[in-house]
Amino acid sequence: FAQGFANQLGNIGAIVMSVAFAVFFTMLLVTANTIGQSVRERTNELAVMKAMGFSNARVMLLVLLESIFITALGGAIGLGLAALTVKMIGPSVQQFMPFSGLPLSAYGPGIALIFVLGLLAGALPCMQAFQLKITEALRPKLTAAQKKKLRKKPTVDPAAYQEYLRGVTVDERGV
Repeated sequence: FAQGFANQLGNIGAIVMSVAFAVFFTMLLVTANTIGQSVRERTNELAVMKAMGFSNARVMLLVLLESIFITALGGAIGLGLAALTVKMIGPSVQQFMPFSGLPLSAYGPGIALIFVLGLLAGALPCMQAFQLKITEALRPKLTAAQKKKLRKKPTVDPAAYQEYLRGVTVDERGV
C-alpha cells in the first residue's frame, strides 16, 4: 500500500530536494543581504578598526565569522523545527509513509550546508571590507536631505549667497 501511495505522489525524492534547494538558496540570499547591509552600515567602524591597526585579514575574518554565526543560528533553528515537526506529525503519517522521520545521519550534511552557506553569504561582504579605504570611509558624507537643503540655499549669509549665484568663489573674494 505504501509503495502505491508513493507512486501516486510521484518522485518524492525530487520534490524534497527541490524544496530543500529553494530553502537553502533563500537562506543564502537572506544571509548575504543581512551581512552586506551590516558591512555598509558599519563602514565607519570597520575603517576605525583598520586605522587602529587591525589587518585586512582580521577585519575580513570578523565579517566572515558574523556571516557564519547568523547562518548557523538560522540553520540550528531550522533543524530544530524540522525535527520537532517530524516528531509531531510522524505518528499521523506512519500508516502512509512508514519511513517517515528525521534520521540522525541528516544532521551532518545539514550542519555542513549551514557552514558552506555561511561562507558563501559572507564572501562578497568580506571583499567589500577588504577593499575598504580608511580615508574614504571616514570622510563625512551628506545625507539626501542635507544635499537637497544645500541645493536650495547653500548658505545663510545673504552676501555669500548672492556671490554663489553669480559663480564667485571664496578664493575670488579674497576671503
